[in-house]
Amino acid sequence: MLIETHCHTKEHSPCSEITAFNLIRGAMAKGLQGVVLTDHHYLWSDTDLNELRWELKCPEEFVLLSGQEVTTRDFDDVLVYGASEAFPFGTPLTEIRRQAPEAAIVWAHPFRGIKRPSIDLLFSALLDAVEIFNRNHRMVQNRYAFRLWQEWGFVATAGTDVHDELIGIFPSWFNGQIHTLNDFVQAIRNGRCRPHMKRFKAV
Repeated sequence: MLIETHCHTKEHSPCSEITAFNLIRGAMAKGLQGVVLTDHHYLWSDTDLNELRWELKCPEEFVLLSGQEVTTRDFDDVLVYGASEAFPFGTPLTEIRRQAPEAAIVWAHPFRGIKRPSIDLLFSALLDAVEIFNRNHRMVQNRYAFRLWQEWGFVATAGTDVHDELIGIFPSWFNGQIHTLNDFVQAIRNGRCRPHMKRFKAV
């Protein structure tokens, strides 16, 4: 399944210019099979997600879930899927893992700018996966991350990091069917995901 795993909405992320309605509608129009909303330090409720599904007349098989992006004190930004509550800005990653031991935690855009994370950090026990493709990486950074992933084999995802109408640039591919948030979390924790490769060439 092809799912957009890193998205911000105008409703709950001040950095975003796109409403959840238009974001999800755009994802469906591009043939994606699911969207996970990851607003900053915010979790959409099941009631709100179901209301969006109804308004958009989403097909039953379309996946619509909520996670969150958290700016941590010690690991920059991470995507947290499966926590029961939103974490405030500056929460240490160790505390997130302590409070949400069953969540899937993905290191968000760790190669952005001049960042070059070490192999030890990429394999940190606090993480379940690393986002190697991201629209906020330069292409050279995406390629560098791709080479590290090929060489070392850590679990990797991709995320468009949607803030506007540009949707589906870097979705992630999930092996098997995803129906629930738990399905999604377990797929990441068990390594049944990878960056979608169709639009990317590692040259």
